[in-house]
Amino acid sequence: MITSILNPFYPELAKGIEDAAMSFGYNIILCSTDSDLRKERHFTRMLRSKGVDGIIFSSVEANDPNIKPLLEDGFPFILVNRRILNRSLLERVNYIALDNFSGGYMAMEHLIRLGHRRIAVITGPPNVSNNMERTKGARKAISDYGLAFDPSLVAVCHSSKELAYEAAKGFLSMKDPPSAMFAENDYKALGVREAILESGMRIPEDVALVGFDDIAATALKGVEITTINQKKYEMGSMAVRILIERIEKSSPPRVSQVTLEPELIIRQSCGYARSGYQLDRVKL
Repeated sequence: MITSILNPFYPELAKGIEDAAMSFGYNIILCSTDSDLRKERHFTRMLRSKGVDGIIFSSVEANDPNIKPLLEDGFPFILVNRRILNRSLLERVNYIALDNFSGGYMAMEHLIRLGHRRIAVITGPPNVSNNMERTKGARKAISDYGLAFDPSLVAVCHSSKELAYEAAKGFLSMKDPPSAMFAENDYKALGVREAILESGMRIPEDVALVGFDDIAATALKGVEITTINQKKYEMGSMAVRILIERIEKSSPPRVSQVTLEPELIIRQSCGYARSGYQLDRVKL
């Protein structure tokens, strides 16, 4: 269960899921919710009525109402990439996710250490764990380095390249525009990149850019966006192994909760530190 097949992050995740499932003799059915909880509920009911063995969710929201019934029924499922944040439920749920707080911190810290002081953040709806945690990490870096948080430099939009494009256009039209932008996923970063170049500005000379996810397109020659890596294929493969263990009850019931470490992938979209500007790294 994914949110959108348009976002290149999800096909890369789904490939890891499919390959691992087939190696265990299972097949997959892919459902796209378009970030609509009603669709998620519909697909969940449909899949269960068809007799599927288990469900992998990468579409859940922080307080997703579709998870509790599965727990109550003892139905096998696992969350991947996103988590619910209801603590009373989360402690009973299998999940695999990135340390998104650290990833958001890394992205913002990289831009700050390059000398940027006005940095725009293009985030997503706050009812999704990834968005919340990445934004919190970015704000912590701003605070740790003694910079002032400016709410006018934050744009909230769904995981849409087009909406991120519009948000970036808005930032660039400011009287005092940001010198750098952090798009909290790479699909958005591609939209931001398009807006910057269309405005006649250069990356990174005029505006630096950092994304998140390390989708394949960000490494293309001429694109080369600095980003935060999360091992999408491995995340999907690991989710399958944990879920099948639950389905086949090959070991005593236990809750598996895996948090993966992010990695900063430095490419050409940020350039070098501004002349005469240097900061010591904050010790966390």
